Amino acid sequence: MKGTVRYAFAALVAFSLLTFGSVAQAEQRPYPGAPYTNAQVIDGFRRTVFGSEYYGLLNPAIVRKYDKRVLMYIDASRAPSRRQAVANFASSLPGLIPGLRLSVTTNRSHANFIVHLTPKRSFRSTATKVLKGGRPPATSQCLVVAEYNSSGIESSDAIVVTDRGQATFERCLREEILQGLGPLNDDATLRFSMFNDTSRLRRFRRFDRLIMAMLYDPLLRPGKSKASVEPLLPVLLRRAIRNISRR
Repeated sequence: MKGTVRYAFAALVAFSLLTFGSVAQAEQRPYPGAPYTNAQVIDGFRRTVFGSEYYGLLNPAIVRKYDKRVLMYIDASRAPSRRQAVANFASSLPGLIPGLRLSVTTNRSHANFIVHLTPKRSFRSTATKVLKGGRPPATSQCLVVAEYNSSGIESSDAIVVTDRGQATFERCLREEILQGLGPLNDDATLRFSMFNDTSRLRRFRRFDRLIMAMLYDPLLRPGKSKASVEPLLPVLLRRAIRNISRR
């Protein structure tokens, strides 16, 4: 009887430690004082990198990223005063996203990422052209589409409305440029992310930087399935935390 009691007690202690360890691990945070956990960042990665808010795209349940240098052209013919703000943000990205290679080019024919700056009155006509005859969602103020395959993203087009106020402009240019690099899905549950059409965030903060650093880690190859990526996610996050903390 005594041996049975001891065994049951030992099993209870082991179960308690396992449970506590699991809870503690789930509550780990990427940096001291972070308002979100590591698990929430990984969940954000899953929700944004896999899936797409737009119709008619290739299988969205694969990793989409540029596997080559991004050459970005800014079409500011309708809003020349906004060009420099876009160029400044784009040029800052290689320093904020480890693994990303990006340059702004003045040669449109060399570009594989075009940012179309347009006033509201021209948004739908520009979007229809970019969507090759498709119609943008009625509530859209800006959008991005990407052409990709299992080898990576081939090209992206972002449309940014320039005359709906400074806050809308800043949010649109950051969200659409970042999403054009791979995390093409929006999700209303991501309250710490710009990749959420219901949020008012307009700065490229650490939550989204971690997602982007995970995506552009050389360990993660374009075209990989969601299932094959799942075991890598904790490793990718640890590397992202380490790399971003140095910048």
